Amino acid sequence: MKYRGWSKADFNLKISGRLFFAGLLLFLTYYAFVVLIYAFSASLCSSIKFFDANRIFKIGSLNSYSVIAASIINPIYEEVLLVGYIIGALKGKKGIVFAINISVLFRFLCHLYQGPLAAIEIIPMDLLFAYVYHRWEKLFPLIVAHGILHYIGFLRLSSL
Repeated sequence: MKYRGWSKADFNLKISGRLFFAGLLLFLTYYAFVVLIYAFSASLCSSIKFFDANRIFKIGSLNSYSVIAASIINPIYEEVLLVGYIIGALKGKKGIVFAINISVLFRFLCHLYQGPLAAIEIIPMDLLFAYVYHRWEKLFPLIVAHGILHYIGFLRLSSL
């Protein structure tokens, strides 16, 4: 960070109850969108077997502390690096549309292990998150929404 002349303030990691609530609303908005997309896709392509993590990942039992830690650490890492850093570094040089598209591309590449149909979830999520970051210039709501998504995902995959 020091090499580029950045400080912690450049990432807009302010934490507040209002921003937590904004993250909760962001999660609900995104989750409703995904449910609609899957319902629409399933009605068009009934023969496609959508991503079923239970068939791919064998997680087994996880303790609550591990689930909570992963649901906090990974979203912080992804949002700071893949949204805050990439968009912050590129928007002044190449414009916000280019910066958002690069952010979307890198997040998608990081999630290729989930299979090609994961694009149905990853691309809209990053477009929404990147737009929200551009408008609000705050990462905490993105971290909250992403953390809730991870927590729900871990609950679905484990036998907690």
